[in-house]
Amino acid sequence: MAPAKGRSARGTPPELLREVVKTELAGKDAAIAAYNAVLWKVRAGYVAITYALLAFGFGKENGLLLLGAQPQLLLVVAIFVALLSVAAGTLDDAYSEKKALVVVAKNALMRRVCEGRLDADADLAVLLGISGESGGRRADPGREAEFTRIHGHDRRTWAALYIPAPAALLLLAVVLLVFPGLLG
Repeated sequence: MAPAKGRSARGTPPELLREVVKTELAGKDAAIAAYNAVLWKVRAGYVAITYALLAFGFGKENGLLLLGAQPQLLLVVAIFVALLSVAAGTLDDAYSEKKALVVVAKNALMRRVCEGRLDADADLAVLLGISGESGGRRADPGREAEFTRIHGHDRRTWAALYIPAPAALLLLAVVLLVFPGLLG
């Protein structure tokens, strides 16, 4: 049985579908912006706390010499920075994954709009429902590569931001513990 004139195969008026998709695209843009805002707040907070802590430790006159005399203090600072890095990195990764889910759904919706495929089907319903909090990525394995590409970029940012400071501090602490008279 063919759909009634002016209706999709599921009986939804095409004008309504276009309006819903338009609203969802705007909502996905807002969600992506919100995820980006959270990500940059986490990243900026991490940098501020980590480097303020380093400034307190090393910024004073002969600060490194003082820490060299007490390598246990440097080890405590290094462990704190490492734990802070893990916590901030975990938050960053979780939000970047949610953002990637929304970006992939938005891109798929845009492809459907450009191809003129706004039929009310199960895939459209899934794409419309993805908000970053849902498991939409698992709904279509065809979009997995795009998700991996987008999320992989955020993970490279994560690695560049959260690994160097704790790694350098831990290395310095270990060197000063092994060679106690190295700085002084």
